[in-house]
Amino acid sequence: NCAILVAAIGVVGLEAVAVTLISVYVYTIITNKVVIGFNQRKVAFIITYRTDEVCECIINKVGRGATIINGIGAYTRTPKQIVMVAVNLLQVNKLKEVIQEADPNVFILITDAQEVIGQGFTQPIIPTEVCEQLKSKSITEENHTETVGHNR
Repeated sequence: NCAILVAAIGVVGLEAVAVTLISVYVYTIITNKVVIGFNQRKVAFIITYRTDEVCECIINKVGRGATIINGIGAYTRTPKQIVMVAVNLLQVNKLKEVIQEADPNVFILITDAQEVIGQGFTQPIIPTEVCEQLKSKSITEENHTETVGHNR
């Protein structure tokens, strides 16, 4: 496409080519937003001293799970906990609202997630053989648990 646009400069002029280039760019962005739409995912990294309250709000008010990561502040060298949570686009505002209610001094970093795989999002594709092995293993474990329970 670039070669065609460069060749077109001599035929239609630089201004027309520049407008075409900008139009193609805008069209690509808009098409991408329409295709991705509300399927877009975000990841929030929440740095707070009120980890328990923030996690409770995420779980009970947003309906998402979270992961707590231990960290250390680079400037103060004090231990901190970072709460990481993945949400869909429609949950971002609710997430910010409930977190700021739980901790008005919170630091939140929200970024785009390229792909989110797991419960509540897209399930990973597992080959059929692996699925069968997992099912047979869980059945074996259930039978073992029942047997152990009856021996007490």
